[in-house]
Amino acid sequence: MYSVRGGNSFGLGLTVGICLTVTLCLYAWWGLEGMIGTKEDTLAQWLMAIFGAVATALSAWAVVLLKQTLNQTEVATQSTQDAVAITARMARLQSQAYLTFSGSEVAYGSAEGLAAFFVVRPRFKNTGQSPGMIVYAFCHIMVVDDLTSSIDYRVDRVSEYRTKLNVGPGEERWISGPPLKVEDVARVVAEKKILLFLGCIEFTDIFDDVRRSEDFCFKIEFHGDPATRCGHSWNTHQDYKVQVI
Repeated sequence: MYSVRGGNSFGLGLTVGICLTVTLCLYAWWGLEGMIGTKEDTLAQWLMAIFGAVATALSAWAVVLLKQTLNQTEVATQSTQDAVAITARMARLQSQAYLTFSGSEVAYGSAEGLAAFFVVRPRFKNTGQSPGMIVYAFCHIMVVDDLTSSIDYRVDRVSEYRTKLNVGPGEERWISGPPLKVEDVARVVAEKKILLFLGCIEFTDIFDDVRRSEDFCFKIEFHGDPATRCGHSWNTHQDYKVQVI
């Protein structure tokens, strides 16, 4: 790349070349009469020729400097544009919506005054600085003997899971799992099996319609008989993969 040192070296070389040219031409005018000039070729004519050559050289040098200046300006402009793009990207990442799984709650349904079924509701919190919208969500149930092996769960993308659920900054929203009969859950607990809830949400924000996803997988442990509307604990499972196809 052309530099200031290169420009100075070029200028110094040009100056030395001009001095040598003037010296040689004066020597030719005085000492080589009849070979390269005559008395009719006055000193003014010689100097005019010399200055014409010098002007041509200086013009060429100016063109080189201008080209290098334009190149440097283009590089600086591109660097500025890249910096602006990075700043805009960072500002967006800091302010866009982030929906994360934040726990679960249980809603009971009654029949003749008794708890007959309940629904587990996974909750999601928007930890970002702008509103988000859940546009796709599902929650499925698995009953497993243990969690020693990994879980690879796949579900077809069907229209029944489409939704429009706004989540403001700092707000929480829940999605609903399938209803469970209390007696079925009591049997699972008695058999010491694991009630596992897993699923996925897809959400967008105010910046664009590109979907981002948050999946989840957690087990429920009841603090007593589920029919008594007892409390529960949830614990996330780490070795899993949920795929929407």
